[in-house]
Amino acid sequence: MKRITLIKLHLYFSGVSIVLLTLYASTGALYLLGFKGAEQSSLVKVVEAEVSSKEELEESFVSLLKEEVPNYKYEYIKGSDTSLISRPANRLYYSVKYLESESKIELHKREPNLHKALMELHKGHGARMSKNLLAFMGLLYVFTLLSGLYLGLTVKAYRKTTLVTLGSGFLIFLIAFMM
Repeated sequence: MKRITLIKLHLYFSGVSIVLLTLYASTGALYLLGFKGAEQSSLVKVVEAEVSSKEELEESFVSLLKEEVPNYKYEYIKGSDTSLISRPANRLYYSVKYLESESKIELHKREPNLHKALMELHKGHGARMSKNLLAFMGLLYVFTLLSGLYLGLTVKAYRKTTLVTLGSGFLIFLIAFMM
């Protein structure tokens, strides 16, 4: 491959990548700093029920959704034996909680704010199609970074700077990993 072709590919991929990479980095940093976003939660319905398994709770959840919000579309349900949520969770979604001591199921409507919605997307809790797209973008990031590294190492004037910054990044990673 000609060098100019690699440079153009690197620039094209960088341009495509920068928006999502900036969103990933900023939402991840804000999350680590304690800003996790917020959501409005409202109780939709409480029903009395005896539930003995996750499957029974899921059946109850599906029937409650059909009964209370018949036009609501979701892709799948995720959770534990006592708590389930519908996905994707980066937009309006519903959850159920089984209160074993009271033999009740609570159905909640949840609406994330923009920050929380972006964080849910960052965590992979968006639509299945977005997961595939974001996985592809991850591979694109790797190619962009490796092509930039290669280009930096092949230009004599930039080689030392490239190696120093690569080494310092690796050192920062090792320090964070060892803590």
